Amino acid sequence: MSHSVLERLQREHRQIATLLQVLEHQTAAIERGDRPDYALMYEVLHYLTHYPDRYHHVFEDLLFERLAYRRHDLKYTIDSLAEQHATLTQNGIRLRILVEAVLSDLPVERTGLVRHAYQYHTAYHEHLQCEETGIFPALESSLIQSDWMTLLTRFEWRMDPLAVGEDEQQYRLIVNTLNTMGVDYTALKSSYIQTCPACSGQQR
Repeated sequence: MSHSVLERLQREHRQIATLLQVLEHQTAAIERGDRPDYALMYEVLHYLTHYPDRYHHVFEDLLFERLAYRRHDLKYTIDSLAEQHATLTQNGIRLRILVEAVLSDLPVERTGLVRHAYQYHTAYHEHLQCEETGIFPALESSLIQSDWMTLLTRFEWRMDPLAVGEDEQQYRLIVNTLNTMGVDYTALKSSYIQTCPACSGQQR
């Protein structure tokens, strides 16, 4: 069970990291004075502040809270990561609002937008790295079977919106962009179900 949960979280980390790369590429275009794809930037930020922030991070907070109970030596790191989840959400929403303002032809200072974007990219990458190297191995070695069972029954999973059918896809710009980067989304839906921690395979 722990393997399935961690596999899912790591897959979502890879997906988040790829989307951050897309965001960085567009931010670099703004910094150069080029015209970035603001619609794509908005879609990426909308996704990051609606799925990972509302489900991925929330489940991680539950995991980390249980880990702190088992590993008192990690409590400081775990508390810091929980605070980072909240900060990333706030900064992501702030950045999304700035990009939305640009799309609405409202005046937005370019240097401020670039600064906020780079701060968001950097903090998010560092956050993912800390979880991968400092916490995920401890989850696997320190939590017991009853911990995983308790956590899974407390949390209600939702389908990753990038894994829905093409006719339902609300993030078409993201999917099209990732396809051009070599990310195969034809198998995403089955991969999602296979790594579902609840092992229900049910779509919601």
